[in-house]
Amino acid sequence: MEVYAAVRHFVFVEGNSRRDAAQVFGLSRRRRFSKMCQFPLPRGYNSVCFRAGIETKLDG
Repeated sequence: MEVYAAVRHFVFVEGNSRRDAAQVFGLSRRRRFSKMCQFPLPRGYNSVCFRAGIETKLDG
C-alpha cells in the first residue's frame, strides 16, 4: 500500500514521468505500474463466482 501511494505521489503530484517512476521504484512498466496509476487503491480479490452470483460449496 505504501508503494502504491509513493508511486502515485511521484507521478501525479511531483510531475515525474511514469517511466522514471518505474525505474526509481524498480517496477515493471507494463501491467502493475499502469494499474497503480489507473486506480487510487490496490484492487481487491475478485472471485468469478462472486461476480456471477453463483453459489459455491462454501456458501451453503
